[in-house]
Amino acid sequence: MTNASLQSLATEVITYIAEHPERESDFGTFGIISRMNDEFKVMKRLFNNRKRVRTNVEIRAHLRNIAADALLALAAEKGPEK
Repeated sequence: MTNASLQSLATEVITYIAEHPERESDFGTFGIISRMNDEFKVMKRLFNNRKRVRTNVEIRAHLRNIAADALLALAAEKGPEK
């Protein structure tokens, strides 16, 4: 991932948090980690299923989702910068 891609992802996450403040209180860090676990399970199936052709796009999409969720979890744990 390039720096521009990482900055874009961070901007998306910050925008999501700003537009959906209720989501943090609905799920909190545990809910975010639960979503990340679901992504890992999907990736595990992709890697273990030898008959299915894995594409880099598919893997990268799941990794991007995990990265976004990790940023959300960090924001939920730390709260706004003071």
